[in-house]
Amino acid sequence: MPRLLLVDDDRLLLRSLEKLFAQEGFCCKTAQTVDEARRALGHPPADEPFDLVLQGPPECAYFPV
Repeated sequence: MPRLLLVDDDRLLLRSLEKLFAQEGFCCKTAQTVDEARRALGHPPADEPFDLVLQGPPECAYFPV
């Protein structure tokens, strides 16, 4: 099952997206802050690909993984 980490400070938007993607067969985790996202992301195995898309204030432009 494909997995997604959804990050946004708007809780209602996160819940709506989570439901939408779950209906499409995705397993979702949500986070409202960069720190929550880092904890949720953890350290993915090297052989597990993932995409990282960031939009928002300049301080979020770099997310070291």
